[in-house]
Amino acid sequence: MSMPPVLRHVLLSTRPALLATAVALLAALAAPSAWAVYKVVGPNGQITFTDIPPSRPGEQVERIGTPAQAQSEQGASRVPADLQPVVRKYPVVIYTTPQCPACDDGVHLLRQRGIPYSDKSVATPADVTAYKRISDGSEKLPLLTVAGVRLPVGFAPDAWNQALTAAGYPQQSRLPKDFAFAAPEDLVPVAAASRPAKKASNPEGLPAAPVLPPPNPKAPPGFQF
Repeated sequence: MSMPPVLRHVLLSTRPALLATAVALLAALAAPSAWAVYKVVGPNGQITFTDIPPSRPGEQVERIGTPAQAQSEQGASRVPADLQPVVRKYPVVIYTTPQCPACDDGVHLLRQRGIPYSDKSVATPADVTAYKRISDGSEKLPLLTVAGVRLPVGFAPDAWNQALTAAGYPQQSRLPKDFAFAAPEDLVPVAAASRPAKKASNPEGLPAAPVLPPPNPKAPPGFQF
């Protein structure tokens, strides 16, 4: 099967620092299923959130939805018909935090280009803990994922635009002028964050290892905007 011209252009023109992201995105575009968020309860009652399907024995796994489902509640039915398959198959998620200029710039880029997205707000200690598992330990924001592929943390308009184009999103907005973009929502729902952890026996006396995303060697330490 021949490669679509736009994807060939991305691979040929992407700088070396962004080539890995483009290759990972192509792999995600070929995946048969849409990205989802999973809530995992370990044998000792520890709760973690991840976008990687968990497979450790003894864990209770709950699929808590996909960004595409969230978009259907935010007016996705008003997305032009030819754009709806892209939104469903290759959902866009931005992770932000209040009073973050770089996050505001990222949201502005998505809105200006007409990209329906889900906005996951990192504001509480529970949000930060969950976000660090998604970002491989980084607390830098914003973070953008396209079809579940995690781009380098921080606002990088060139990389973001290339990833969105490779996924099939148009260069210019085709959304209605009164399109209702998604409002920020807690990364960890309040009910889940406040629910006490269940005690469970652990024969080995060891804490359950959290389910972590693939390592990102470029993720810098510390909380940065």
